[in-house]
Amino acid sequence: MRLIAFVLASAIASAGEPDIPPREEKPVRVPAQVLSPAEEARRDALTRFGVGFFRTRDDRLVEAMKQYRAALQNDPQAVAPQRELVRVYAELGRDAAAIRAARAVLAKDLDDSETAQRLGRLLVDGKKYAEAAKAFQQAAASPRGKDDFTARLVLLRELGNAGEKANDHAAREIAAREQLAILAANKAALLKPDLFTPEEFHRRRARCYEDLGQALVGLRKFDSASAAFETARDLYADPKAGNDRSGQARLHWNLSGSLAAQGEPEKALKELERYLEQQPAGFAPYERWVKLMTETNRGSEIAGTLARQAKLNPTNPAPVWLAAAATLQRDPEAGDAVFAKLLDRADKPDYFRVMVQAYESANLPEKFLAIADRLFTAGRPKGYYEERKDKAPDPPPPSAADLQRARFFSEASKATKTFTKPLIRQLDADGKAGMTRFPDTLELVMGLATRDGQLETFTPALQVSSARKIIYATQKMVVICLRHQRKWAEIAAIAESLSNLNNGRFSLNIAAEAAIAYAELGREREALAVVDKMDGHLFIRIKRAEVFNILGKHKLALREIDEVLEKDNAKGGNLEMVRQAQIGTLQLLKEHAKAEAIQREMLDSDPDDQELLNNFGYQLADQGRKLDEAEAMIRRAIELDRDARIKAGDPDAESGNYLDSLGWVLFKKGKFAEARKALEAATQFAEVTENGVVWDHLGDTYFRLDLKKDAAAAYAKAIKLFAGSHEGKQFGRLDEVKRKLKLAE
Repeated sequence: MRLIAFVLASAIASAGEPDIPPREEKPVRVPAQVLSPAEEARRDALTRFGVGFFRTRDDRLVEAMKQYRAALQNDPQAVAPQRELVRVYAELGRDAAAIRAARAVLAKDLDDSETAQRLGRLLVDGKKYAEAAKAFQQAAASPRGKDDFTARLVLLRELGNAGEKANDHAAREIAAREQLAILAANKAALLKPDLFTPEEFHRRRARCYEDLGQALVGLRKFDSASAAFETARDLYADPKAGNDRSGQARLHWNLSGSLAAQGEPEKALKELERYLEQQPAGFAPYERWVKLMTETNRGSEIAGTLARQAKLNPTNPAPVWLAAAATLQRDPEAGDAVFAKLLDRADKPDYFRVMVQAYESANLPEKFLAIADRLFTAGRPKGYYEERKDKAPDPPPPSAADLQRARFFSEASKATKTFTKPLIRQLDADGKAGMTRFPDTLELVMGLATRDGQLETFTPALQVSSARKIIYATQKMVVICLRHQRKWAEIAAIAESLSNLNNGRFSLNIAAEAAIAYAELGREREALAVVDKMDGHLFIRIKRAEVFNILGKHKLALREIDEVLEKDNAKGGNLEMVRQAQIGTLQLLKEHAKAEAIQREMLDSDPDDQELLNNFGYQLADQGRKLDEAEAMIRRAIELDRDARIKAGDPDAESGNYLDSLGWVLFKKGKFAEARKALEAATQFAEVTENGVVWDHLGDTYFRLDLKKDAAAAYAKAIKLFAGSHEGKQFGRLDEVKRKLKLAE
């Protein structure tokens, strides 16, 4: 019985528990933990980074940029958003921002070879080759990516190219030697159809030896350079290796450069002549030959020998153009006639470079101006510069003549300072003889005069040259020159004469200049009458506000600007122009907080607006506020401006206005010696040399350095300039400078 009972109990137990619903247990609520501000910001940054990533993938780059920037605001130490910004900025064409972002990444991650390489490429695009070489070197020094030898060969080639353009011979040597080491160590892996054929492999080795030799020449290691060149020659000569006759012939070119660097022009010339037997392309070989012939006192043979070279190498125009240049030096009439014939075939920058340098070297301003007239006349449609009321006719599509004009203008604008004075004297003589030069020719010389601080002598020459026939374009140039010199009465007289010839009307640009001149002269009724006649143009309405500001009626100026913002729906460049006028007016009303809010909003949209950066930085400095930020803004404006000039092929130029701003913020920070250097440099530029504010700043700096005599001279210059400008009347500035002059004397 007990056994049966036990079995039954076991069976029941094995059948499972009775079907009774379990008792529900209430979940325990865990109170939500409040995230710390730092953790909340970090999570938001991650979210925004993710959104930016998807926007980038969808090619919505502007939106991606905003998300990455927002992520950085929440987590400034994060590297990933900054790294992505480098890519996005570069694709949007905002190279300055991309460069800044890349440097920020590399400051946090020295071994980020990909970003360093990208930075190098951006700097090469901006023609900042020395900095590019350093970026490529940083990429090459990183342990990341060293195992990928094909990618490393690309990086080292970029380093070598940047080193060549920067004359960084050490960097170039490093790049060449490491490429050779990689090629030797990975020959089997590289000899694949999708990488290198055997011939391409050996040519690459030969090219590396050439680069190494040229680097060693730059480092003055001439014996090692010769050995490298000979190795390159042997590789090119070997039919089973490089098999490249032109590469083999380049040994003579390389050796000529090495010998010239060693100061042996005779030997260099012999090697170069062996290279010229191969009839090379381009101007460089023949220009080196001309230089060596001159150094070996064989200048009289140049023109004839080049003429023979031209027959031997008819596909290369270099000997023809250089022969014309040599002829011009010895026989100006004959050389000028040759160049006149060659102009019809001129379609490359090198042609115009050689021609401009030839006329400058021979000091032939009259013939140079005649060439300019001929080119410029052909590049403008008939009637383009005839007197007109409001605007020029629509120009036709660019032609070959237009391209000629642009290339000549570009090369002629690089003429040295020594050629500017002869050109101005020639213009003056032409005008007195009754000859009027073409407006574009006058504009070219005006550009040189402005660059070289020669406006005071150029303006009379321009007036004489254009006096016999009043042409809108030349009179506009006269007005621009007079404005730089603050000669308001003369501007008013020119405007009135043009108005009388044009039934009482003004052209748009002359009207603007005339209104400013009348306002500076205190002739309020005439100033407003001029702009009222041109009412309806947004540009003129802003000039109307400027007139009110000159007259000291700042509230009226602000009302005018506010109406423009409300009614005119200004966009793009027009909106920026209106905003700048608004900011300037608010500053005059001492409403600095409002002005600053607008400027910060504008900078948020475009942090690389160099004019805004300069103006904002200067205003902060003038108010003695946030001086570190002000200096950073101004220095960034200078850097952006310099980068733009370098990219345009003008690496030596600076902005006088920006240098004045830098000098003033340095003065405010008590760095008087540095301020003096910047301000003295600023006064060398025509755009500011007639600005009393700059001389006032310089006077203050001299005074603080206890250079009382220099301070007095600067204050005297400021007083003279303030006497003819509204700037002297505003805020009692003229009286203040007079007081400071007495202290300095």
